[in-house]
Amino acid sequence: KATMSSNSSQQPSWLWPSVALLGGSALAYMLGRASSSPSSTEALIMQELRELKRQQQRLQRSTASSAASAAADAAGGVVEESALRRSGSAEELLAGDEVLAQLQKMAAENKRLQRLVDLHEATHALDSESAKDQSRGALTPAEVETMRVIFDQYDENKNGCIEIGSLKKLHKRMGEPLTDDEARAAMRSLDPDNKGEVSFQEFLNWWYQTHRGRTKNDTYTKRFKLISAKLQHSDFDVSRVVTKAVGDKQEFRVMFNYKQRNGTLRRISPWHDIPLLSVGSSGQGSRIFNMVVEIPKWTRAKYEIATGEEFNPIKQDTKNGQLRFYKHGDMAVNYGAFPQTWESPDHIPPQTGFPGDNDPIDVLEIGTRQLKTGEIVQVKVLGVLALIDDKETDWKVIAINIHDVLAVRLNDIDDVERELPGIIHHIREYLRNYKSYSGQFNSYALRGEALSRDEAHKVIMETHEQWKSLRDSKRTTVGSEAKTDE
Repeated sequence: KATMSSNSSQQPSWLWPSVALLGGSALAYMLGRASSSPSSTEALIMQELRELKRQQQRLQRSTASSAASAAADAAGGVVEESALRRSGSAEELLAGDEVLAQLQKMAAENKRLQRLVDLHEATHALDSESAKDQSRGALTPAEVETMRVIFDQYDENKNGCIEIGSLKKLHKRMGEPLTDDEARAAMRSLDPDNKGEVSFQEFLNWWYQTHRGRTKNDTYTKRFKLISAKLQHSDFDVSRVVTKAVGDKQEFRVMFNYKQRNGTLRRISPWHDIPLLSVGSSGQGSRIFNMVVEIPKWTRAKYEIATGEEFNPIKQDTKNGQLRFYKHGDMAVNYGAFPQTWESPDHIPPQTGFPGDNDPIDVLEIGTRQLKTGEIVQVKVLGVLALIDDKETDWKVIAINIHDVLAVRLNDIDDVERELPGIIHHIREYLRNYKSYSGQFNSYALRGEALSRDEAHKVIMETHEQWKSLRDSKRTTVGSEAKTDE
């Protein structure tokens, strides 16, 4: 743990995300390269390592044998002048260079895979430590974020604090009502200086101290009943969404269905039927959003919600009949979209001066785990970039999975630069240059500044209003295949 936290701020940003030079929070960021399944990941990596070592040994034995044979021939005077000429020929020298190059390539791959093993072990260690904390009564990252949303509902002055008199209301809302004596004791502990208010961090620390050390069963009966207290924005239960991959290549689709209470499946649209907000309200304060994952981190296939098809499944984008891949390199974040949003081509945001790109707003999730295409993830927003792509506004929201180990440390855009130095620069430059192979480059409005969480919330809710206008027009698709829902 001490090793992982050392020298994180000393790493130059241009090295991000080099596996060999990771430190501190950047290490946690790269842990997502390992799968969420420890046993299968470790077995696969170790199998690759063993195969590489076998190939290296075969090449080394072959090279050593050839060298020994040549030496023996030379010592016995058997090597003729013509053979000496042949051994020094360009062809044999080239063959030797090829063998050396293969050995060097294998050695580099060996080191890369060993680093992945190390990262996998570090991920497992973090998960084990988190599990121990939760067994002692600590909140999970997702529970902390849910508590933050509920806390903000009582922050009437919008200054990050609640009045001490609201403590009983907050406890009751969270499913753990306090008696008058308990409330007075809590107030004395939380507000010894009689300030009249308490911050979220102070409240969280106090809650942890009063609940720590309990067994898991006792925690379940005494801790906040966060699941029942969630401020669900609709009756839609994302845990009932069932995805299914069908077809191949150009015909590949990820279809979405909803498991109804009677046990039957109903086809749904990931764009129109999944609610934008998971927890919270459309007003100010903390909110948790539903994100639909399209492109997993460390992959290149350009998957997207098919806005021009009925029920809007996820498909791989095509250009001139060919499947599209990111030729600039792997996607280093989990890429997706917010449902029930739309960047209308009829609307020109004043911040950018260009019309919307006719798609749901994009989301870049920067957590430690690789997510799956079609997965619905609860995220909190951290900021937004105003990308201009082909003279269209293409907002890029920066967010974090609320279940991620980094979620409790990232609450706004400045936290991102502190905890993951260099990541915003990397995202900005990747999006600017990913079309450079064809001679095209994107640009940014607002000088490429990553805006704050509150500014990002405003942008998202504006695109939500634009989606409402699309819905009110009875249109379920956009583009050349657009249809109306009559």
